[in-house]
Amino acid sequence: MHNLLSLTCEDPTVANSEVDGAFGNNDPVDVVEIGDRQGKIGEILKVKPLGALAMINEGELDWKIVATSLDDPRASLVNDVGDVEKHFPGTLTAIRDWFRDYKIPDGKPANKFGLGNKAANKDYALKVITETNEAWAKLVKRTVPAGDFYPLFQTFFLAEFETNFLQFFVSNILYSFFLSSFFSVLVFFNGF
Repeated sequence: MHNLLSLTCEDPTVANSEVDGAFGNNDPVDVVEIGDRQGKIGEILKVKPLGALAMINEGELDWKIVATSLDDPRASLVNDVGDVEKHFPGTLTAIRDWFRDYKIPDGKPANKFGLGNKAANKDYALKVITETNEAWAKLVKRTVPAGDFYPLFQTFFLAEFETNFLQFFVSNILYSFFLSSFFSVLVFFNGF
């Protein structure tokens, strides 16, 4: 299932030297949840990250965190990207191939992948999550100029944060729910 990771933002103002100097796509981080259970639209899951794919979509970096729900029957068997092939054979290739090709029917070019076209390990995925959470926090705290950085978030939520943190938090959940209408499942990383 294709999901999003709340409280993250892929920073469009920072070039990632490890991924061909690509800039973030100005969205929350995408999560591809693998496992045996079927989620529901808008469902909130606790997940554990297993790896990361560095998709480059029309020149922008669009991270895909591969994760499994903590409630999944096989969650205890997979703890890093290497376990995915053992317990979910072919899944990483299928995920990469789908994200590479999904825009081709619309006449757009195939997406590319950085990091040697391979999934990075769990530690790297955690680094991506931490960096994108820090980018989101800087925006919320206004320690960086917003400019074009996440304009919908900027106009809708920053005013909420100034008035009441609880109201801000609820607004962020509602915004995440709004975004989840475009995704199969809303995901919260177990740690933020």
